[in-house]
Amino acid sequence: MARRASFTPEQIYRFLSLALITHKYGFASLESWAREFLDLASLSRPNMWASSKPSLSLRMSHENLLRLRKYAKLANHTQLREAILDQMIQRIEASPRTLDLVDALQIAENDDWREMEGEIYYRLLCEAVTSARDSITDITAPHSFQSKLPSQLTDVQRSRLLRGYITLNNISDHVASKYGVKNCEGIDKVLRMDVLGILRIFAEQSRYSSEQENLTKLAEKIQENLLDYFL
Repeated sequence: MARRASFTPEQIYRFLSLALITHKYGFASLESWAREFLDLASLSRPNMWASSKPSLSLRMSHENLLRLRKYAKLANHTQLREAILDQMIQRIEASPRTLDLVDALQIAENDDWREMEGEIYYRLLCEAVTSARDSITDITAPHSFQSKLPSQLTDVQRSRLLRGYITLNNISDHVASKYGVKNCEGIDKVLRMDVLGILRIFAEQSRYSSEQENLTKLAEKIQENLLDYFL
């Protein structure tokens, strides 16, 4: 099966379903067969099942991408799970956006996808604060950004965003005071909510390797546990 083939989304869905059920019940040969066909569908480069993280195709439907995640989770395929998260973020960052933030949040919540859920809350917050910049004088007020949030969000989701706003703003204040006001020069006030971006900027500006390492580790810790800052 060296030659690439073209399959419909419905066929890919069936192959994914077959991979899921054969893995669940231990039918290794049938599972391997299903995986070969999925790889033939040109869904990734390199081989989807390689030890390195693959690059998934943007052509895969949202439904099949989530189906693939269920399989990757069941099969404990860490690299593939990371690739699927990258793919979802690419769809959010695409211009025009091919995956709405509220839809993505719903997907993450329904599937108990903590990494994705934290990423979406973070982006919703940063986008709302950025949108509020031109119409609200005091963007540091906790409720200042909420009028800019999507109307489809639930009260619980809005409360989580408010909690994240307060928590992440406190982290920004701590970082600014610890590493010096001079590092804040040139950074738009609204970007204080983008804690990860600020930490990376500070790390790049720092003259000391130990300080760079500490800032990078803090950014990684926040990134890995983003959802916790909203709960």
